[in-house]
This record gives sequence, structure tokens and C-alpha cells, in this order.
Amino acid sequence: MQIRILSPAKSLSLVLFIALISGAYSQNSVVLAQSNANGDWAGTLTFPGGSLPLVLHINLSGSSSMDSPTQNANGMPTNVTVKGKEIRFTVPSVGASFQGTLQGTEMKGTFSQNGGNLPLSLTRQ
Repeated sequence: MQIRILSPAKSLSLVLFIALISGAYSQNSVVLAQSNANGDWAGTLTFPGGSLPLVLHINLSGSSSMDSPTQNANGMPTNVTVKGKEIRFTVPSVGASFQGTLQGTEMKGTFSQNGGNLPLSLTRQ
């Protein structure tokens, strides 16, 4: 087996090439995660004394909204951001927010409203 030592210039070129490829892969992963977030997601918020079904409609290239069917509250404007597998959304009209992660066909995290925090899992529909 022969070991070949690269000149400093060739070593730098190789390092830059690897960094470039890694960056492109990472950027593609972010775009993929963002595109995977688009669509309809449903889950049930469970709290002491009851539960509340929620439906989140994500359109990252347009407008997103949330429905609370049992409260007859539909189409509430929702701000959604996705960075890698991290997802956040806010529903300003009701002072609610969510912070979590995308995990395939599920998003899991914490739903916050009026100072309270509850776990929430939503599943792609």
C-alpha cells in the first residue's frame, strides 16, 4: 500500500471541495424538511378536563392556517417557520404558539397559550 502526501495547495482544494459538498447537502436537507412540512396536520391537544382537536394547514409558499373544529374556529391565520427539522408556528389571533420537530409524518413539540405549555403531536393527513 502506498501513501501519497498531497501538497498544501491540493490539500486546501480538497478541504474546500468537501466543505462545498457538505454545505450543499445541508442546504438540500433544509429545503427537503421545509417541503415536507407543507400539507395538512392533525392532532389533539389534551389538557386537564378535556381535549381539543386541532388541524394545521401549512403552505410555506403562501398562507397557513389552523382550525379548531369543536370550537368552530376555522382558518385562523398562522405563521409557520421551518429550519431543518425544527418547526415553529404562531396563531396570533389566540395568542398561541408551538415549537417542535418534524419526525417523518409527525411533528412533536410544545403548544403554548396564556402561559401554559402542553405537549402536542400532529400527524400528516
